[in-house]
Amino acid sequence: MDGTLRYQAQLGALRSRNLRLRRRMISTAARLLGRRIVFSGQVVKKGRLPKRVVVSLYARPRGCNTRYVRIGQARLRRDRRFVVKAPPLAGVDLAVYRVTARLGGNNRSFTLPQTIARR
Repeated sequence: MDGTLRYQAQLGALRSRNLRLRRRMISTAARLLGRRIVFSGQVVKKGRLPKRVVVSLYARPRGCNTRYVRIGQARLRRDRRFVVKAPPLAGVDLAVYRVTARLGGNNRSFTLPQTIARR
């Protein structure tokens, strides 16, 4: 497998183009453990990575016209895995979280957004 997947958005009878995108980050777990949001995953980009890749956890309240705010960060391990822990977004019960990383130059990669509810 060359790491490319096809994505298509659908809303009723409307459909977007069938996009073929190459994934460079995959989240293996996204959950609320105690009082912290924990995201873990792996960078699947082939080739060399720059030294000291920083993985950042972003969150935004679920809804329209809201911006992502960085709430945590961690370093990428040598085996290309990451675990980012941070407190949940304050003041909201339901938020959308995602992880991003800068993989050299202007190459940014991100995981698919995950919605996590506070208990």
